[in-house]
Amino acid sequence: MGINLQFIKAEIQDAFELLVCILSQNKKGCDTVEIDENAFIISISYLNKDGSEIGISLRLYEKTENMCVVEFKRLHGEYLVFHQQVKALKEKLSAIIKAVVKSN
Repeated sequence: MGINLQFIKAEIQDAFELLVCILSQNKKGCDTVEIDENAFIISISYLNKDGSEIGISLRLYEKTENMCVVEFKRLHGEYLVFHQQVKALKEKLSAIIKAVVKSN
């Protein structure tokens, strides 16, 4: 699996709403979360610990019925920070999905 892709076994609308919820929940004062519901795109921008700004776009695609793909793209900021944030987002998303599956 590519470093910038995350496969999710869910309907695209459900996965999109989950991601919006996760990203909005972690939002701080100067962070932004922009949503394009028609294109299934979420753009986030926030300050890193060192004060530099990082921007990431998450675009969801329908792979098959009940399966979608999240593509992560760097909008601006350092590549290393981008990859660290993508890894953290993917781990958080996987943990939440596992918890939901386990509770059902």
